[in-house]
Amino acid sequence: MEWKEEHDLLLCREILVCQPYKFKERTVERGKIWEEISNHLNTCETTKFRVNKRSVRERFKLIKEKFKRKIREEENSSGIDVEPTSELEQALEEICSFEESFPVEEKESKQAKEEENKHKAQEIRKKAIESYGQTKSRIAGDEAPMEPKKKKRRGGNDSIDFLSEKSQLELEIRKRELELKEKETARSFEQQREMKQLMQQQQQNMMELLSKLVNK
Repeated sequence: MEWKEEHDLLLCREILVCQPYKFKERTVERGKIWEEISNHLNTCETTKFRVNKRSVRERFKLIKEKFKRKIREEENSSGIDVEPTSELEQALEEICSFEESFPVEEKESKQAKEEENKHKAQEIRKKAIESYGQTKSRIAGDEAPMEPKKKKRRGGNDSIDFLSEKSQLELEIRKRELELKEKETARSFEQQREMKQLMQQQQQNMMELLSKLVNK
């Protein structure tokens, strides 16, 4: 396919819409975006395209490098910032600006997400320990009369013990759930077997009745 300026402009417009630079290079996510761009271009009716994700990626790399080189040479010769002179150059300038700013935004977003996940993990751990402590107190109350207990500061080993006991309790609950499911499955199988036997018996009775009617 022969690339013309109108093809390059439509390619840049698709890039601004789909934003492949949101993902790191050589990742599956970025590859999917380039494939989506090529599919959109191939369905264009006003300007004919025959491209794939590799060809659009390589074409964009070529025109971007050409644009940057042109701007750099003009700025060096004039000593002032050069404004884009065409719609294509304006689109390329916007894309380059997004590409340069995105790593900073990505880093800030990643840090914020890590802080949020850390906070959530602390909340979940706190609730889990509190919930388990309440359950343990209730069980102890059912089995023996309550006795006044001295308050003491919980150490690191106590927290580990609580988490270990909580895991064992959850394992026991899952084990009981599995046993109940197995019993339900066995009961269902037994019901199906009885139903099958009943149908076979009814069929046999029907055959015997027909045989008697024929022999009369």
